[in-house]
Amino acid sequence: MKKFLTLIVSVVIIIIVIGLLPVHGEAEVYDNVIRLHVLANSDSEEDQALKLTVRDAILAYTSPKVIDSASREEAIEILQNELAEIEKIAERVVEEQGYAYPVEVTLTLEE
Repeated sequence: MKKFLTLIVSVVIIIIVIGLLPVHGEAEVYDNVIRLHVLANSDSEEDQALKLTVRDAILAYTSPKVIDSASREEAIEILQNELAEIEKIAERVVEEQGYAYPVEVTLTLEE
């Protein structure tokens, strides 16, 4: 049976702590953070390693784009505009690693 990986990159509230404002408490940190979730196909060592490789590639691409954002909202807008490219990056990494898993990238907000 063929394995399928749904990389749901839910940019929710961790990619990077945006260097927006001085942060003084834990609650403020969470108000200024964008979160990246990459879900692996399984708990196997291979799928977990693939997940981390995809994560690293996405962070390498997105971090420079949002690091100087004036607000979390601005960073979210930048990421929204980059979703197609983020998906291409994830697909390329999956293929380069020898897998044929489908990739899905979504941007969602969690409160």
